[in-house]
Amino acid sequence: MEQKITSSVLFILLLSLLTACNGNAASDEGETNQNTDIEAAEEETQASEEEAALEEEIEELEAEMSELETLLERQEEKVNTLENQLEVSQERSDTLKDQLEESRETASAAAEELRELESLSDRNYSLRGDGFYTQVWMNNHPPEEMEGWEPGTTEWQPSNWEIENSFTAGTSQYSAPERLIFDWLSAEGLLERKDSFDELAIRTKFISDSEAEILVLEWGLRDDATAGNDYLFHMKKENEAWGIAELEERYHCRRGISEENDEELCK
Repeated sequence: MEQKITSSVLFILLLSLLTACNGNAASDEGETNQNTDIEAAEEETQASEEEAALEEEIEELEAEMSELETLLERQEEKVNTLENQLEVSQERSDTLKDQLEESRETASAAAEELRELESLSDRNYSLRGDGFYTQVWMNNHPPEEMEGWEPGTTEWQPSNWEIENSFTAGTSQYSAPERLIFDWLSAEGLLERKDSFDELAIRTKFISDSEAEILVLEWGLRDDATAGNDYLFHMKKENEAWGIAELEERYHCRRGISEENDEELCK
């Protein structure tokens, strides 16, 4: 009997022990599951935060890319503008090069012409000041040089022509100096022998209200010594009338210049 009671007690103790163990195991399992849920929630929250951060970073990158695209478009516009300017500059440069080449050619031609004029100036003929006194034919087409010939122009010297009182200053009645010179040329017969020269030119220069110079240039004379003959009239206005105060002459010589009695003549 005692043996049965003892067995029953042992059975009850064993059953209690097993129950207690099962309770502890269930408690541990519940705690583990709770911890797992918390960790999952934390991981989900962290993932959401990371996703939000990534989205924000993506938005910032997209905004930065948009700014870069806008900047790139502006730079491309600047590049296009610079390319157009470069093209225009290149065209301008080509034009300037052409103009420079033309200028060089013109300068070369002018230098050649100057050298020709300088060579003509070595012929020792006088141009007496500015171009008003220049006989262009003697400058540009001087008489052809032959062996022993030295074409040239004499200095201005007093003329041997006698001037009548009707043409001299103080006694003439001409209101225009040119009219006086035409009448003088006609009176001396210089206008009647038209076949004796190629050209007759008349130039007038007023020095003041009462002084003037009239230059008469004859060229192409039918003479083997003299190619041209120039007359320089010094005019004065007295008593409201113009007259000849002085007359000078010079000669353009084919063969050369000689001197006789302090007077230069053509050989």
